[in-house]
Amino acid sequence: MDGFVTVGGSVPGTDHTMPGLPGWKNSHDAFAIREESDRIVAVVCDGCGSGEDSEVGAKLGAAFIAKRLPELARTLSGAAALAVLEVELIEFIRATAQAIGRGVRPMTIERYCMFTIVGVLIEHDRTFLFEAGDGFYAVNGAVVRLGDLPDGTPPYLAYRITGAEDPRLVTLRVREALPTNSVESIFLGTDGVRYLIDEQNVAPFESLAPFWRDDRLFLPNRQMIQRKLNILNRDRVEKGIVRPGPLKDDTTIVVVRRMKGDAHA
Repeated sequence: MDGFVTVGGSVPGTDHTMPGLPGWKNSHDAFAIREESDRIVAVVCDGCGSGEDSEVGAKLGAAFIAKRLPELARTLSGAAALAVLEVELIEFIRATAQAIGRGVRPMTIERYCMFTIVGVLIEHDRTFLFEAGDGFYAVNGAVVRLGDLPDGTPPYLAYRITGAEDPRLVTLRVREALPTNSVESIFLGTDGVRYLIDEQNVAPFESLAPFWRDDRLFLPNRQMIQRKLNILNRDRVEKGIVRPGPLKDDTTIVVVRRMKGDAHA
């Protein structure tokens, strides 16, 4: 879609990589981007930490959303497309669990298919922010923290299959709908982004601003956010002791930014 550039990156948290200690857990995060001539879909997903292989569902879910939402949006309005996507995504999770397990058993879904969703659909006239679970998003630098729940457990969409939660509370929600000509930047992040926030600062989210302000992150090779996350979370050795990076949880970020010099429609 002309006028915007989309970049992303993901890094495993040090509670997963356990630097200096034996053992390793895969990152449970995933992201996907789909850019077409008339729309952009970007999404980040975070697999449930207690799910042994929840990165499987996160990767498949992100890929499914990035492929299917643009197809639906060609014939439906953005909000209607997201409503249909929710139904189809739940059926996709159900079919995936059926294919890899013995029937649709809760233990299969809990192992592979529990993941959160934060995404955006940008069309020529309207932009929709949507979510199911926790994470972060920002529109033009205004940051919203999602799912800051007392017990720390987000309402996974897969609960609609297992029945672990009231289905009315577990939905793919449209959080914001706004004119696309008002959009300068969209930031999406999994809940690991909390380790980038300076809670002691009077403006705690200001530490995230370089992700949409720094022109160097939007070079044509589109690897700069990945490089930035890699550098931020690299281990270091001090006096023979391994000091892990600051991002304890898997951290995934996607940013959509209006290209400099692009005239608003």
